[in-house]
Amino acid sequence: MNLRDEKSFALLASIKDIGGSGTKKQVLDNIELQGYIVLTPADLRLKSNRNELHWRNDLAFVRKNLADRKLVDDSIRDTWAITDEGTAYLHELADEVLAASNANTLRKLTDNAVARIQESDNDEVDRLRSKTVRNPSWVQDEVILALDLYFRHNPSRINKHHQVVKELSDLLRQLPIHDSRTTGPDFRNPNGVYMKMGNFLSLDPSYSGKGLASVSKLDREVWDEFVHDRERLEATANAIKDNYRLVDIPISQDDEAEEEFAEGRLLTRLHILRERNQSLVKKKKEHVLKETSKLLCEVCNFDFATTYGDLGVGFAECHHTKPLSTFQPNDKTKLSDLAIVCANCHRMLHQGKELTSIEELRGLVSNQRAQIVMP
Repeated sequence: MNLRDEKSFALLASIKDIGGSGTKKQVLDNIELQGYIVLTPADLRLKSNRNELHWRNDLAFVRKNLADRKLVDDSIRDTWAITDEGTAYLHELADEVLAASNANTLRKLTDNAVARIQESDNDEVDRLRSKTVRNPSWVQDEVILALDLYFRHNPSRINKHHQVVKELSDLLRQLPIHDSRTTGPDFRNPNGVYMKMGNFLSLDPSYSGKGLASVSKLDREVWDEFVHDRERLEATANAIKDNYRLVDIPISQDDEAEEEFAEGRLLTRLHILRERNQSLVKKKKEHVLKETSKLLCEVCNFDFATTYGDLGVGFAECHHTKPLSTFQPNDKTKLSDLAIVCANCHRMLHQGKELTSIEELRGLVSNQRAQIVMP
């Protein structure tokens, strides 16, 4: 490991140690406190043209190099934050140190983290590795909750220690989305939540500053989906908070791959579970058959029995029509919440990020049929 990598390791490890972000002073003070680098007499001299020690000035230039490589985000004034890429690079450097046989390299690095590996057991090595594990990417549900918090408490007016940030961190760690074996000890910690809110600052035209630069494609999609519909955003966030305990674990990978509405995978999963309640579906079919003697699709009027004879008698699917954002934990699905549909129309109702209504799809089918019969 060369000198630049040693300094990069020290800087990234220090940022990670203090929660993922901090001021220049906090990061450099922690490096000195933990002994992350060996300071020589030359390092402890003041820089001739500024009232700052040589080693602190040198590490400020290392930070600039890491920022240019997107390993550190310094877009918020006087804040250095480690990015996902920076965490992955820190992991690579830790692996290099673990494999190193050069005693000088180990001596120069922190006795608080890596140098202890020489006399530690495998559990301690695993503990060190766990500090640099890369957490899973944020998903729709989590970004929705972060955006809802952003509009309720602008991050430029609070900090990562604010109670509402801690509360969201606690909630995100409870959601039945990610396998706990893939998450590190800092998974969705208050610092990570606050950084996600900082991403939205860079998308908000009303904010005069820069915001964080690590905006993801999903951040932009969720912003565009809800920025002009705050009422729906709040309702969706509340529905996730109120209903996440009702979702079984784990969420089916098949369902996840097939569809996920704009309201996120938890509410999508709950929607699917309600549609597949066999007892309720049976009662709905019996009710419609008693009233109309047929199971006509409420969108296109297709009847399986008419087309397939005895093979199609009693065959149809049910679609849950209630908007996902209105789900409440104590709600009971009524027969009126279900619509009889054919398999094709059911798939079209679930097509895309928005849950299409029966009326909207019926109108689309009518318009298409009218165009077909026109000369």
